Amino acid sequence: WILTFNFVNIAWIFFRAENLDTAISLLKSMFGISWVGLPQKWYKVGVMLGQLHGSERTLLYIIISFFICFYCKNSIYFTRYFKPDTKTFLITMLLLWMPIVAANVNPYNEFIYFNF
Repeated sequence: WILTFNFVNIAWIFFRAENLDTAISLLKSMFGISWVGLPQKWYKVGVMLGQLHGSERTLLYIIISFFICFYCKNSIYFTRYFKPDTKTFLITMLLLWMPIVAANVNPYNEFIYFNF
């Protein structure tokens, strides 16, 4: 998943840049080492982290996410113990049908590659 995440981040630059030269310039600045100056600038990290504020529910969301990630059944479990039946089929078809209907309620979507 790390490779996928990094690929999407790099590919996103080409979608958001105004032209190819800007995208390449941004990629060069991301992967260059001119920004590294660790010993002198480490103190700024503490100041920056001290300024991060979440809502009152942030800790609750983190705890709930932790339990969802580590205690719920994962896809490997479902592939091993899955037994197809009519109820599962109907629920799956309903879940696949609902986004299609929702997409047709508002048929206009901005073209995703308009800035590419």
